[in-house]
Amino acid sequence: PSRSKKNNKAAAPEKEKVTTKPAGIDESPQDKISSLTSDNRLLKRKIFDLYTIFEINRNFLAVLDYQQLLDTFIFTSLAQVSASKAAFYLEKERNEEVYFLTKHRGSGKSPNSSLTFNSGSEMLNYLSK
Repeated sequence: PSRSKKNNKAAAPEKEKVTTKPAGIDESPQDKISSLTSDNRLLKRKIFDLYTIFEINRNFLAVLDYQQLLDTFIFTSLAQVSASKAAFYLEKERNEEVYFLTKHRGSGKSPNSSLTFNSGSEMLNYLSK
C-alpha cells in the first residue's frame, strides 16, 4: 500500500478579514475625554448611592428602639436629599388606611400634628408616583 494518500476534500475557502474601526475611533481626543469624564461622574454617583444604602441598612440593623429607628431614618433621609425638613406619616394600626404624623425634623414651621391622609387621597397618590 502506498503511504501517500490524496485528500479528496475540497479546500475550505479562506475567511474574509473584516476590518472595522472600534466604536468611538472617529471621535476627537477632547470628545473622548469629555465622554469618559461624564461616565466617570455617573459611576461615582452610583457608587455613592450604593454606599449610602449600605450605611442606612447597617444603621437600621443596629437599632432596636422604634423612636430611635425613626430618628435615624429621618436624619439619614434629610442628609441624602439635602432637605431642610421632613415628616413621616404612618398608620397607627395596620390596614387602618389613615396616616398620622409620626415624626418630623428640620428647620422652619412644623407640620400640624392633626393633619392626616387617607390612603386614597390625591396627596398620597401624587407622592407615590
